[in-house]
Amino acid sequence: MTHHDPSTREVMSVVITEDDDMLRRLIKLVLDGSGEYDVVGEAADAEQSVAIVRTLQPAIVLLDLGLPGVNGLDAISLL
Repeated sequence: MTHHDPSTREVMSVVITEDDDMLRRLIKLVLDGSGEYDVVGEAADAEQSVAIVRTLQPAIVLLDLGLPGVNGLDAISLL
């Protein structure tokens, strides 16, 4: 049986795209507090998210599907 040492785990970079400021802050708090994720960027709409993701190249993008303007589903193809 193989055991993995959690201290050797790589921290995953994350960009959060959520138009609700309070929810975005809560998600960031939970992820940053986990020790497994590093929130490297935040966006309130798809356009901001695309710019941030292209620059930072995170491992994970959390994307609200109900964004104003360009919705999250349409943003996926842009990312």
